[in-house]
Amino acid sequence: MGMRKFTATEAQDLCEIIEERSIDKSIAFTSQLPVSHWSEVISDTVIFDAIRIDSSTRRSPSTSPALPIAGQSQKTCLKEKGRVRTLKPRLRR
Repeated sequence: MGMRKFTATEAQDLCEIIEERSIDKSIAFTSQLPVSHWSEVISDTVIFDAIRIDSSTRRSPSTSPALPIAGQSQKTCLKEKGRVRTLKPRLRR
């Protein structure tokens, strides 16, 4: 999320997926874009607020747990050390 702005349809689809999946269980939504910048990608303020606020618990990101992660990815670290393996495709019989 964050590579480009969502179209109205894409934003609505994301909202519906999150709403549907969070009805009876918890979900984890990850993004490299901080929540404070989501409005730059989701221009519709109604959909943006609906995605930010969990409709089943009415918790906003300020009361929901957020786990910001910083630093290089595991893949980048291994690549720098020359230990990245490429997987060869296996043929199925």
